[in-house]
Amino acid sequence: MVKESKGKGTTQRRPLGEGPMSEIPRLIGADLARRLFEEFGGMFVVFPKGPGNNPAGAKKFAMFSTVIGADAVVNLGQHYNGAEVYIPLEADRHRKERNAKIVGKFDAGSLVNDLAREFGLSCRAIEVIINNPK
Repeated sequence: MVKESKGKGTTQRRPLGEGPMSEIPRLIGADLARRLFEEFGGMFVVFPKGPGNNPAGAKKFAMFSTVIGADAVVNLGQHYNGAEVYIPLEADRHRKERNAKIVGKFDAGSLVNDLAREFGLSCRAIEVIINNPK
């Protein structure tokens, strides 16, 4: 999800295709994206395009660079072009991966009771995941 300013005092959010959870790994690689999600997950951030000409921009650039490296920060800064980007929680990514596994196993013939035991969830939770895969 990206948050963009439109006019004075208004903010608009727009989805980015598949979203930052899949877009950021494509832009900077899975390992660097994982580090970014772990460090800044659950936050809206603006990636600087470079070290900047002001102290605040330089500080932000250094903060991201220590986690994912300068080249990755520049790449994200150029791609998102000053837009505020939501960095998903690492737990969200794990939940989506888990849910995809549950749906796949169900489609392959696993029973709801077996899936509930395997994943440590209630049968009702498994049914919700199967009926509403995200």
